[in-house]
Amino acid sequence: MSTEICVHTQMTRVTQIAADTGDHSLAVRSNGTLAAWGYNLHWQLGDGTTYACRKPRPCHASWEHS
Repeated sequence: MSTEICVHTQMTRVTQIAADTGDHSLAVRSNGTLAAWGYNLHWQLGDGTTYACRKPRPCHASWEHS
């Protein structure tokens, strides 16, 4: 069973977005940082908690692309 989460945000400088099967999403910003939001039962958001979040928040990781 899945439940949709509606996210209202005005994120800027986003270069890539990845979405799971409706559970969580990730955004890569132009400075290489990651933001995540959605369900977090299995630590998907990378923030060290299992709390769901409707607003994008920083992950404890970075992304480098060429």
